Amino acid sequence: MRDLYSDYLHEVEVGGCRVKVWPSFDVVIQIIDLQRNKAITIEDYVFTAAELLTGKRYPLHVSAAIVTETMEKLGSSEKRVQEAFFSFTQDAFLIYAAFRQAYGIDLHAERGKMHFTEFVALFSALPEDTRLSKVMSVRAQPIPAMNKNNAKQVQQLIRLKTLWRLKPEEGDEEESMQNGLQKIFRTLQSMAKGGG
Repeated sequence: MRDLYSDYLHEVEVGGCRVKVWPSFDVVIQIIDLQRNKAITIEDYVFTAAELLTGKRYPLHVSAAIVTETMEKLGSSEKRVQEAFFSFTQDAFLIYAAFRQAYGIDLHAERGKMHFTEFVALFSALPEDTRLSKVMSVRAQPIPAMNKNNAKQVQQLIRLKTLWRLKPEEGDEEESMQNGLQKIFRTLQSMAKGGG
């Protein structure tokens, strides 16, 4: 959401036609997870992602355009979904608990309802007293050089970083999330233009 007067994304233009989409937070996260899945082809990814967004099956080039337009407009391809210090998958329980604690929101009850834009706005404003915020803070903290005055604090930080470290997710060992999504979107744009 870039301003307070525009509506959430509910449709995209594909080939001069308006296509209704519903990018709820759970759908967008599922699409991001699908991107990492090496077991599915790019075509299966495109069809599945478009169907998740629209509830309908479209031809490949139309599906590619729907996914590309939606994800670009959401801004989730790069900056908004940079999982440097959190993972939607590995931190799912912490995210759920943080929303429940901070806002009284049951994310399971909001599946299919809460728009991804609303989710990102609330996620980015989670208060520091949530467990998730504390975990992300520990992950982001650099380990200082140890000396006689800070040895216990450094050891504690190392212990917490080890306890709360993110495990490499499928697809992460070869390329970062951002690079992977950029590669997918270049392929989708080619497909959307009739090149695939």
